[in-house]
Amino acid sequence: MRLRKQLFIYVVAILALTASGFSQTNISKNSSDSHRGSIAVNQQGVVLIVWCEGVAGEESGNLWYSYLKSGQWSTPKNTQLTRRTAWSPHLDVDSNGNFHLAWADGFTRLDREIYYAMFDPNTGNWGAWQEIHNSPENSAWERIAVDQKNDTIYIAWFHEHVDPWVSDITSKNKVVGGSWPSAYERIGFHPYDESTHPALDVLDSRIHIVYMEGHGLYAPWRIRYKEGNTGRQWEGYEPSTLTENGYYPDMQVDDDSDSHVVWASREGHIFYRGQIFDTWGNSRVISSGFCDLQFPGAHMSNGYGAFCWTQHGSGGVNVFYRILETGVPAGDKWGEVKKASPNAHHAEYPQIWIDNSGYAHVMWDDTAGGHGGVRDIFYEKIYVYTPPATIQLSANVLNYTIEGLNPEPEEITISNIGSEGYTYTAESDVDWITLSKTSGELAPEEEETIILTSTAATLDIGQHRGTVTFTSPEARNSPQTITVNMNVLEPPILEPENFAVEAVANRALFYVENVHRLTWQANDQNHNIVGYLVYRDDGLNHLLLAELDDDVFEYLARGVNMNTAYTYEVAAKDSKGRIGVPAKATVGGTSVPTAPREKDVVIK
Repeated sequence: MRLRKQLFIYVVAILALTASGFSQTNISKNSSDSHRGSIAVNQQGVVLIVWCEGVAGEESGNLWYSYLKSGQWSTPKNTQLTRRTAWSPHLDVDSNGNFHLAWADGFTRLDREIYYAMFDPNTGNWGAWQEIHNSPENSAWERIAVDQKNDTIYIAWFHEHVDPWVSDITSKNKVVGGSWPSAYERIGFHPYDESTHPALDVLDSRIHIVYMEGHGLYAPWRIRYKEGNTGRQWEGYEPSTLTENGYYPDMQVDDDSDSHVVWASREGHIFYRGQIFDTWGNSRVISSGFCDLQFPGAHMSNGYGAFCWTQHGSGGVNVFYRILETGVPAGDKWGEVKKASPNAHHAEYPQIWIDNSGYAHVMWDDTAGGHGGVRDIFYEKIYVYTPPATIQLSANVLNYTIEGLNPEPEEITISNIGSEGYTYTAESDVDWITLSKTSGELAPEEEETIILTSTAATLDIGQHRGTVTFTSPEARNSPQTITVNMNVLEPPILEPENFAVEAVANRALFYVENVHRLTWQANDQNHNIVGYLVYRDDGLNHLLLAELDDDVFEYLARGVNMNTAYTYEVAAKDSKGRIGVPAKATVGGTSVPTAPREKDVVIK
């Protein structure tokens, strides 16, 4: 974590702290029970909700989903990802707008495993499910977080042990598109108490995680916190205790790498505790109304935090929220407690997400849908604030794998989604990345396209990384970066060009010999070629006829039968001994005259 927190002085029209909402929308509208959902919003404004669909009163079910794109919600569908019965889905997004889902799945609540899948909002399709962890004991309460600086996915979960009857917090990670490791990291552990209900966020490869620690249904539970890089000796690292009596924490990390944690108390209050300059502030009650002992939600974006929870009020149990503005000169600024569910009956399991445009997206389940008391998934969009000058890039990570050729140039869109204009500069830290434009000025809601070109064909074999940094003195979220990962493979050896075979006659003084004349040209795309190999196949044998120098482009094959079809091959060989793709040609047999052509050649 950075030891210095930068405070920005800015002028912004804050309608956030007296936020206004839209009407709530019933997303699921199913006759079965819809509950325990999760919500995420990508950089393009696509909203995805995933929930459990099952029997009323059950905690698990099949995973269903719906997404909001171009102002229209898709028809709710089964993801087809559920293996047995799913539970506690959780979502996050990567820098390119793809959604990542983790969930627990099993026959009963005592033998669940952890699973993962990715959703592409451009196609509307789910990728194949992947089993993250399998054990004879129970795993559940998983949370997923994507580090958008390097598109690495982290999943943490509660893992229960039967003997002794304790549990710990474990984690795995992989890059987007990579493979999950077989081994996990054990982050939270106590020799005789349970560690459960983790929440995590990751920034710049640093894990920030909170969880409950204690034992017994009615005993007080501690809220524990750890942070560190992947691979540290977690078990020897003593966690911080944020409270001695808290339940079901959630957390987010802001752009300055400071953590913001919210939890519920048995007395019915919602508490918050945050970091500034790596130091924890005091606990703060952000809602003193009577709140059910359930999971509160948290999300941070562009210096604003949104926190939601369920609370008893007029008409039943409602979803409430509160907005936190961080980094202002006078210190953190809290908005008023507001109700997010105007027509709730008995709301449960709320989650909240702030997008880059200043809107909060709230999701919960409730019996207010009029389906005989079964629960539905509800959604509301709330206007929180008008963002100041804000940089938005169409991509933050570009991944390439090449074999000798340059990738196609990439169109990068830089936008201003804020209320004020900004100037910017763009710079690459490597010479193999060039930009069509390196500076500009954008008014509010304006965008332009920059062509990013990677001339990676000149790079050595192996992994390479470059960073393009967009900097603006006016934009609050400056700088923004694009990481270009280039995996340069050994280039293939292509076949020689214009390979031809013709039957000719070798006329000596006392005889005429039928021969085949092979000719070819070098392929200009090949490099470090040291020679050519000539093969012949007569249907019975595949023979190496000759190995020639790199400046020889002709070969005469003797000992041929004009009534036999022959297939010839010529392949280039490089300085590392690699043999390339052969050029092939067939001659002879019934497809050509049995007599040689009237062309003479002398073989010496």
